[in-house]
Amino acid sequence: MDRRDEILYKILDYPVVQYITIKPWEILYKENWLGPVPTGEPRLYISNNWQEISTRLENYQIKHNLDSTEPSTGNMYLITHNMRVLDIKYRTYSVVLIGKSEENSLHVYRITTRDFYRDSLNFMLYDEFGNLVQSKVVNLE
Repeated sequence: MDRRDEILYKILDYPVVQYITIKPWEILYKENWLGPVPTGEPRLYISNNWQEISTRLENYQIKHNLDSTEPSTGNMYLITHNMRVLDIKYRTYSVVLIGKSEENSLHVYRITTRDFYRDSLNFMLYDEFGNLVQSKVVNLE
């Protein structure tokens, strides 16, 4: 059993085969980023609106050439600070994100919402040791 399997076994309420794996597509990565988030403190921001993500990046003074026509329909966007998402598992109302600490980094991911069959989801971000870092309830509507 590898380390990620051990973490999943520790944090998931049901056997891993009962979860849907969601592929996170990394669309932006900044290393050595010293933004408004305290160094070393992982953070998660979630939106199903690309314009909100783009505005947040501008507020962080991050210049990007990402397409302003990025499709919001059927997608959700995640910004992580000081944490790289390695794996995402979904079951019922729970979206479990397994991450690896990366100090002074910022990542933007796109995930599909087509597999979500609930309107309200609890996103839970865990570190590489299985510790809950942050939890957020998000409404898809």
